[in-house]
Amino acid sequence: VGQGVGQGAGWQPLARLGGRLSYGVYLFHNAAPALLERALPGLQGVPGLLAAVGLTLLLAWAAHHAIEAPARRLGRQLAQRLTP
Repeated sequence: VGQGVGQGAGWQPLARLGGRLSYGVYLFHNAAPALLERALPGLQGVPGLLAAVGLTLLLAWAAHHAIEAPARRLGRQLAQRLTP
């Protein structure tokens, strides 16, 4: 049975967040384990995995709010000035 209109809407905020963080996750997914290995050399297994995922998401969130979102706003402002 398919989903009706409005069903599954609870996933939309999570999907939007995933979309906002996806490029940062792509950028930082390899760096986070390397950074953690230097900072906490004994961290391994599931705790290491969870820490790497958490650090990746944190870095992606910070990059989105500090770089990506302001750059998009600036781009929209410039585009509005240039379009008649």
